[in-house]
Amino acid sequence: MSPLQALLLKDYRTTKKGLVVPVYILAGIYIFSIAAYIYAKLHTGGNANFNMNFADIPAPFLTNMDFHSMISFSIQAIMFMSFFGVVVGISMVVISSTLLNHDIQHKCELFHRSQPVSVWQITGSRYLVGIIGSLAVAFALGFINMIVVNIVSTIATPLRVDWWMSLNGLILSFLHISVALLLLGSICFILSSLFKSNAFGKGMLGIGGVEIATQIVNYLMGLKIPSPIGSFFKFIMSGFGNLSTQIQMQKYGAFTAVQGKMGDITQFRLPADFLSTMWSTLFTWQILEKLLICAALYVIATYIYQKREIQQ
Repeated sequence: MSPLQALLLKDYRTTKKGLVVPVYILAGIYIFSIAAYIYAKLHTGGNANFNMNFADIPAPFLTNMDFHSMISFSIQAIMFMSFFGVVVGISMVVISSTLLNHDIQHKCELFHRSQPVSVWQITGSRYLVGIIGSLAVAFALGFINMIVVNIVSTIATPLRVDWWMSLNGLILSFLHISVALLLLGSICFILSSLFKSNAFGKGMLGIGGVEIATQIVNYLMGLKIPSPIGSFFKFIMSGFGNLSTQIQMQKYGAFTAVQGKMGDITQFRLPADFLSTMWSTLFTWQILEKLLICAALYVIATYIYQKREIQQ
């Protein structure tokens, strides 16, 4: 085994408890859902069934496959951008904010820094295992969840699943959430190089101090300086707006309001460029800007880690 392989294995063993947290959460949700369904069955004499409506339209009356394809896409996209984004985001914050100060806390930094690997390999290994590894776990769980949700939907609901559209929704939303989480993880990564402990908390405390100072200056001087916290999260989440807007446009384009009533859903057709329009939301200057910032944060964090005093 090469030194780099040993380093990757060591970092994996160090962070694996944090990496599997989303697995436990998803498993817990499945167990709770199954238990709730069994409980409902027992207390309703076996009459508990799924009741699925799409925008107040009874699903059994929906015969338009284009509509089902759109729903198949939207379910996976929205699920990944909401539930998986939050769960994996929390896990990544915890992991990435300790990646470069874990050795200090365990008083073994001198040992690891004396190994026959460069500082760039050390930080690269931790970035790869802690941050990229979290995203890999997210995709694996998302893929498993897609299969489960689609099978359950096919068996227990009137939804006629379009697996190709579901896969596109999963991958596209995963890539969008990955860029946001990569930026968030990179910020926590550089915080872990600056602070010896509680890096995320100290970083948020610093941002909170700037926020308070900004609001005070705005109040006293009548200025309109943008909120640092608001601008920070708006920038991180900026890519989701493009995708969610397109989904909403396609979704509500399925209906035609006529005298306060829904139009004929059977007349809806997905645009020929539906998928290409969705995928185009990835190729923006905002996405490129975020990726360049992530690379810059990694380089800066490595230099800080390299120059930091080694703890005996």
